[in-house]
Amino acid sequence: MPDLNAIETNKLGKKYRLDKVGRPDNLREVIASFFKLPIGATKSVIRKNPIQGRELWAIRDVDLQVRAGEVLGIIGKNGAGKSTLLKVLSRVTEASQGSAIVRGRIASLLEIGIGFHPDLTGRENVFLNAALLGMKKAEVKSRFDEIVEFAGVGNFIDTQVKKYSSGMFVRLAFSIAAHLDSEIVFIDEVLAVGDTDFQRKCLNKIQSLAEYGRTILFVSHNLSAVERLCGRCLVFDHGRIGYDGKTSEALEYYRTDVLEKVAG
Repeated sequence: MPDLNAIETNKLGKKYRLDKVGRPDNLREVIASFFKLPIGATKSVIRKNPIQGRELWAIRDVDLQVRAGEVLGIIGKNGAGKSTLLKVLSRVTEASQGSAIVRGRIASLLEIGIGFHPDLTGRENVFLNAALLGMKKAEVKSRFDEIVEFAGVGNFIDTQVKKYSSGMFVRLAFSIAAHLDSEIVFIDEVLAVGDTDFQRKCLNKIQSLAEYGRTILFVSHNLSAVERLCGRCLVFDHGRIGYDGKTSEALEYYRTDVLEKVAG
């Protein structure tokens, strides 16, 4: 993708309603509302959204350009909008305003469980996730042993993933995202789960992906990992980009202009 940005956004925003009953945001919520509401009520909730209440802009007016092959760190307090940005770019949820252009196949490691079916085995989920990314079965087979070895779940690969521990789940999810043939990788707090050895393996793998020219968006509260991996960093604050620049400068801004103000 020479001479083109891998990701471009223009005035991108995502708004949520804070009503007790409101418009479902995605298919999962539509299905849940169908079973929770009285018969005949679902249609009115989906179409009319009759209750007017407060609104929360999770992200708003986000203008962003990410070069192909760039490793971009994204930091901020909880609720600042970091994960929402990745969900909108991944098409997990729709934007409420603005536009986003993503050039390339995406591998996403967001919330635990996204893209996994709990009743399927680890083996079946590897092929399912790969198919969702547009990978051919032959391509997945050629990488399968490497994926399982990295995840360290070889003894459980034919076990339903609903029986996995959270650490096993994340190790397999990360390994799939890291080993498949995608140009863009979204990673959200993968280092928050797992032991020290796994975290080290993740960092080394992310560095390896960067060396191969992958575009990586890395959301984390682990500032030392962000400093190690990312040449550029965004600081999100109340749904907006508060700072965009060199990682060292972004971390200083975050510590002095965001964290210290909260502590004060």
